[in-house]
Amino acid sequence: MSRCTGDLPPPPHPRTGADTRTTRRTDKRPCATLRDVAPGVRVIERGPGSPFLRDVPLPQALRAWADVRAETGCPERLDAVTVPVVEAVGRVTAAPVWALRSSPAYDAAAMDGIAVRAADTVGASESTPLLLDQGAFIEIDTGDPLPDGCDAVVMREHVHHSDGTAELRAAVPPQSHVRSIGEDVAATELLLAVGHRLRPYDVAAVAAVGVTELAVRRAPLVVVVPSGDEIRSVGEPLGPGEIADTNSLMLAAQAREVGARAQVTPIVPDDPEQIAAAVRQAAAEADLVVVVAGSS
Repeated sequence: MSRCTGDLPPPPHPRTGADTRTTRRTDKRPCATLRDVAPGVRVIERGPGSPFLRDVPLPQALRAWADVRAETGCPERLDAVTVPVVEAVGRVTAAPVWALRSSPAYDAAAMDGIAVRAADTVGASESTPLLLDQGAFIEIDTGDPLPDGCDAVVMREHVHHSDGTAELRAAVPPQSHVRSIGEDVAATELLLAVGHRLRPYDVAAVAAVGVTELAVRRAPLVVVVPSGDEIRSVGEPLGPGEIADTNSLMLAAQAREVGARAQVTPIVPDDPEQIAAAVRQAAAEADLVVVVAGSS
């Protein structure tokens, strides 16, 4: 034997050793039973060893929710409102958005330089530079409309000016450094579909094509109801066994992050009647009520 094991006996065989005893469950009671509690709604009632008293399968819960929504006249989607483009980031479109004009709305210079007729630059090269008289070109900046009669732009870095003339050492093709009308978006083009969450560059794009207002879904109101005798508001001193209400802080922030309005009610004690009253009061104005705890 080595020094590590000393005189210890070898371990029992994994299959035949004395420590491979097995137990057989004799309790044949089911861990859960099904019970109908309403037409079309069947709940799973857990056994005494389960932490859950009963459970509704998700498909049945969704059907029951849809039935109640239909019976109470609750709309499937939030109603639409109109907001200025500058306030639309994070909202969800309630109608398709179409371009009211093209972008760019005209043939525009894509570079600083000179606007020319491409045909006038034919033959220009390093060995045979071409001189354009002042009337054969027009100084232009990026974004300026292309002057009538011109169909190309020569970059400022490629132009050598001398005594009112412009020397070119390379020919340019038509439409060189020109952004054509409708290059980004053409008038009447569909920009955004229904149900699109608006991002910063979305509102920039729609503003560029003449859209100043958007039909979006109303921002839903989410009310968070914290409950528990041991819960204290954030910032309050905590005694033994007391917990700061960080869940409500997180849930309200998550709701605002996705574009909802959020409110947090005062903390409700562990009393079923008070919890029910708080939920009823919140449900009177909220689109969604989130109860933190209060279900045990």
